[in-house]
Amino acid sequence: MIVFSSGLLFFLLCFVKCDESVMDNHSPNTAWEHELRKDLLFRYNSRLPPDEINTQVALKFILKSFYFDDNEEILTIYTWVFLLWNDPRLAWNPDSYDGIMEVLISSFSIWTPRMEIYSITDEDGINFLSIDIRSLLCRVMSNGQVTCIPRFLHRTACSSKLRDWPYDTMNCTFKFGSRSKLNHVTFTFNSSRVMTMLGAEYGPGWNIINFSSGEDSKSAVKFYLNFILERQGVGLAAVILVPSLLLSILTLLCMVINVNDKTRLGLLCFSLLNQFSFLRKICTDLPKKMSEIPTVLLYLRTSIILTLLAIGITYFLCYIRGKTSPAPNFIEIFIRKMTGRYGKYLIWPRWNARGNDCDNEHVDTKDVWTDFASITNFIFMIIITVVYTSSFFALIPQQQPES
Repeated sequence: MIVFSSGLLFFLLCFVKCDESVMDNHSPNTAWEHELRKDLLFRYNSRLPPDEINTQVALKFILKSFYFDDNEEILTIYTWVFLLWNDPRLAWNPDSYDGIMEVLISSFSIWTPRMEIYSITDEDGINFLSIDIRSLLCRVMSNGQVTCIPRFLHRTACSSKLRDWPYDTMNCTFKFGSRSKLNHVTFTFNSSRVMTMLGAEYGPGWNIINFSSGEDSKSAVKFYLNFILERQGVGLAAVILVPSLLLSILTLLCMVINVNDKTRLGLLCFSLLNQFSFLRKICTDLPKKMSEIPTVLLYLRTSIILTLLAIGITYFLCYIRGKTSPAPNFIEIFIRKMTGRYGKYLIWPRWNARGNDCDNEHVDTKDVWTDFASITNFIFMIIITVVYTSSFFALIPQQQPES
């Protein structure tokens, strides 16, 4: 019995102690905060702005993430927006409320600025998206300064610059405004740094390389945010550009092989088929809607034409080397001029029909046609090399150095 009574007494003491500890966790200012909110919102009209003529609202953005849609046409950004304004109706004397300097008030209960985003997101034209700052707590200071930090998803259409694909860029502009008849608000950027990214400029497949902003209180668009994004094209370049360049080199090397060797024609056909394959691959990876043609397509088109030319030259030279009829006089004169003095050291490769050098003035018919084929092959090899080199510097996109 004594043991039972002692246990019951110990349980009651623990219960009372726990109850007291719970009571101690409550802030002593809770009652004062409740009274303060009640006094601030008494006869407060949340539909009227603090200044019916002009209310200044300071802005600052923190970019958390961004991404493009599947067609890489619409950019979506997720931001935290710091909004700061002054509402004299929410000011109080801290001494009258136990020294309370700030209080949290629901945005439903007070006036908050309304924004509209002007974004071209479809074929119908401009889309006006109304943004209400609701369902969050705002910090109110004793001097009437109000700070709200809503989280938003903004979407807008972008203009692409595909000429330098896969190192192409996107230009995306978000335009914000407010209805002057309902919201006498002027949005302004008090801080020098309007957008803080904190590493969020490196997104999935794209990097933000430049950012700008502006404000205009006189137009419907009160302020704008502009992003320049560059594609992370190193992977695409390794998959598409590098093999295309290697195939171009293969086409050039084939011009050195003897035209009577079937390996030359086989390698040229291999190069041509793979260039068509990469052309199909590029068309698959390109954005669906293009305003301009990527230069890499022009380079690949040039490479295909040159490879077809090399195949045609190969067939023509095979036919020339197989001729047994005497060559016309102008061909013999042309050969003498090209192989005279130092010319014979420049022509490469120079094939030999009989397997040994012929220094006699009167060479047989076979040697004449073989020399003519060697000179023709050399001339076209120089032409193809010059065209490939010019196309490389003019049409192959280069990654811009980081500023």
